[in-house]
Amino acid sequence: MARLFVAIAALALALLSGAHLVAAQPGVPATFFGSAAIEGAPVPSGTEVRAFVDGVDCTQSPAGERGTIMQDGVSAYSVLVVHESQRAGCGTSGATVTFTIDGRTANESGSWQAAAQQLDLNVGAGAPLALPSVSVSPAPVGDIDRDATATGEARFTPLPATTLPTDDPAIRAGTANAAVRPGDDEGGSGLVLPVAIGVIVLTLLGVAGGVVISRRRTRGASS
Repeated sequence: MARLFVAIAALALALLSGAHLVAAQPGVPATFFGSAAIEGAPVPSGTEVRAFVDGVDCTQSPAGERGTIMQDGVSAYSVLVVHESQRAGCGTSGATVTFTIDGRTANESGSWQAAAQQLDLNVGAGAPLALPSVSVSPAPVGDIDRDATATGEARFTPLPATTLPTDDPAIRAGTANAAVRPGDDEGGSGLVLPVAIGVIVLTLLGVAGGVVISRRRTRGASS
């Protein structure tokens, strides 16, 4: 019984220790980025943008180290808003995040999430400015790329059948025979008549030889 009690107590301590370690893990900060303007005009480069949750400054970087940059005539900012596990009273899921630009409260606010969100900010009258879109210029097209993008007809124009090269002797012989016109002395049809005459001569010689042999046998038998 005592051993069972000790085992249960040890298991409970282990679970409590694990829960404490999980709770001690800091949450991932939320990231906000976008344009920063005052009265609808871009602020100078280096203007400080800070984030607050319920009046608590939750900007991860120390004061004076987070400034805007100018990009294509628009001031852009980026801030990390820490989780409450990193700083008491700061970000929790869905908490409202407010911002200041150069110490003045912006009209816009965001919702804390452990993710990156775009939020364009403006102080006073006017409207936030749109961040410039990123455009990528296509690389110059070289000769190789131009050939690769040519049409299939341009890249694979077939040659005439009579000019196709080949290393196969049989194909060469067949092509040569096919090129001979009917009636030429070199064609196969020119050999038909001599062969036929040869066959007839051999047949007549065979018949004549048979007759001579037959007569000789007849004479020998009668004598």
